[in-house]
Amino acid sequence: MKMVRDLVFEIGTEELPARSIPELLHLLKELSLSIFNSERLKFDEVETFGTPRRLILFVKGLSEDQEDLIEEIKGPARRVAFDANGLPTQAAIGFARSRGVRVEDLVVKDTDQGEYVFAIKRHKGRKTAEVLAYLLPRLVTSLPLPKSMRWKGSLKFLRPIRWFLALYGDEVIEFELDGIKSGRRTRGHRFMGRAEFEVKDVKDFFFSLEREFVIFDPAKRRTIIEEGVKKLQRSVGGKELVDEDLLEENVFLTEYPVVVKGDFREEFLKLPSEVLVMVMKVNQRYFPVYSGDGKLLPHFIAVSNNRASVMDPIIEGYERVLEARFEDADFYYKKDLEVPLEDRVPLLKGVVFLEKVGTMYDKMERIRALSLDINAILGFPVSSEVVSRTAYLAKADLVTDMVSEFPELQGIMGREYALKFGESEEVAWGIYEHYLPRFAGDELPKTWTGTIVSLADKMDTIVACFMAGLAPTGSQDPYALRRQARAINEIIWQRGLTLSLDYLVLRSVELLKAPNGVKEEVFEFLKNRIFNQLKEKGFEHALSECVIASDWFKPYELLRRASVLSEFINREDFRRFVSAFVRVVNILKGLSVDGEVKEELLVEEAERELYEAFSQVKPRAEKSFLSGDYPEFLLELFSLTDLINRFFDKVLVMAPQEELKLNRLRLLKSIKECVERIGAIWMLGV
Repeated sequence: MKMVRDLVFEIGTEELPARSIPELLHLLKELSLSIFNSERLKFDEVETFGTPRRLILFVKGLSEDQEDLIEEIKGPARRVAFDANGLPTQAAIGFARSRGVRVEDLVVKDTDQGEYVFAIKRHKGRKTAEVLAYLLPRLVTSLPLPKSMRWKGSLKFLRPIRWFLALYGDEVIEFELDGIKSGRRTRGHRFMGRAEFEVKDVKDFFFSLEREFVIFDPAKRRTIIEEGVKKLQRSVGGKELVDEDLLEENVFLTEYPVVVKGDFREEFLKLPSEVLVMVMKVNQRYFPVYSGDGKLLPHFIAVSNNRASVMDPIIEGYERVLEARFEDADFYYKKDLEVPLEDRVPLLKGVVFLEKVGTMYDKMERIRALSLDINAILGFPVSSEVVSRTAYLAKADLVTDMVSEFPELQGIMGREYALKFGESEEVAWGIYEHYLPRFAGDELPKTWTGTIVSLADKMDTIVACFMAGLAPTGSQDPYALRRQARAINEIIWQRGLTLSLDYLVLRSVELLKAPNGVKEEVFEFLKNRIFNQLKEKGFEHALSECVIASDWFKPYELLRRASVLSEFINREDFRRFVSAFVRVVNILKGLSVDGEVKEELLVEEAERELYEAFSQVKPRAEKSFLSGDYPEFLLELFSLTDLINRFFDKVLVMAPQEELKLNRLRLLKSIKECVERIGAIWMLGV
């Protein structure tokens, strides 16, 4: 029975960014699994833990010996390696010598190509401790960090590394990386624990961390924080409501979380609640407290990384900082109300939107023009006056003091100031909603005005960025154009809009006076985005390609066509029709065919039957397609399956007579054009 020990490897650092730690732990685990398996190290389980000051790799049941490597090296064929009497030939002798084995140890194995000679070499595994000495430094240097810097020497990491602890059972795995030697020393909580101390073994390591006020397991810290927040919310009559993103951030901001409640003056509740919540969550990482009916209460929940004997001074400090921020917000709010929102619009002329493109005022004018066009295309669900007014005021809050200080409030403050200055609810909410969705999974615009202006704003941003040479590249997308494109499609899908993306792009290109080439680049970008979104919705790759290959400019119809095809794809009548249609596509491949079918040149019975049937099916199918009845469109086409197959079985398409050949190709082309209105379904052939 093989002996096993546990391994713990701790990378001690300066405080890591809280939002980066979950990804770092995931990457560390995945990389460890890959490297340990490739190095033939057997283990029971791999876990990772982390705090702001440390990343911990824990490997349970790690075998003390590396697995032996059995290498099979293929040599010559058996008939070449041995003569008729079964004696080794020079080919076998030379192969055995070159591989360092005795010729009598060669073995014969069956392969797909016949019987071949193999040399079997066994490489004995090394001691695991020896392997770990070079494997652990490799983990550090190979970790694919989202961002890293060279802090000292040649080692690059997210934050400066201060220590390595590496224990295999009670044995130190010794190595040195950039002047930092591994050992059995670690560090406790920065404020409450010992600055540095030794541990005996893996078990002692985890026990000692807890004793030194380091709760190393993020799941345990999460439970402490979540339960503490809910308990304190209940204590002041609030409802239990824990923001998941804020919870995770606090988990990785602390090593020993202590949950406390603070209060603020009720007079601040006169400010828009979004302002207060944003300051609490974004600036201070506090949890707001709401009443049962959703109203903000004058309390907050904070998570301290320090357990003092008396927590009151810490809580008072939190309260002072928060009230100072609220006082700033109150000052900006009152100052902003001294200037009507519409009077701020001309100030946008001094705000650059993009170099080479123009100002925010220019953008506002383009958004207004495109919004009015969209409203007209949709049949005027909103009055032109409301749309125009909303677009005119949409960016005005960018030049307010509140948004200058708290950029996250753009749109929110525009709505609040619009209401304060007497604008209609439709205009005010349109200003707010034109920024939606702000992130993946965010709410979509609910009003028609917000929907229209949001679409116009996002398309203008996409085309303008491409015009300025700011198209996304790889993982770089500083202007979030992928998110903007996704939002356009999601809005269209949710609303069931028949808007065409080609019109939106062409009109934006026209308004921006964009140079030649921008249009095609934007089209390709949008096409790729909608293709990816279809796959995210669960459509197979081939089916997504199939519908994209047809008219993809109308996202709503594209989604409906994909949905119908996904329902039909496993039906026998669909599969039979696709099989027949593939024959049509194959024979037309690479050919240029023009002109109409001439009935008098249809000399064979099978081609006359197909032509007559298609002449009757086509108008019914097209009527179904134009009305959006895609299932009926397909059912009409299915009646042609046997006739298409009979045509190919009975008729020589590539006839020696040029006029007969061309006429038959014209018939097939007309069928192909009709069928492919729903998509290039030949891609779905089996």
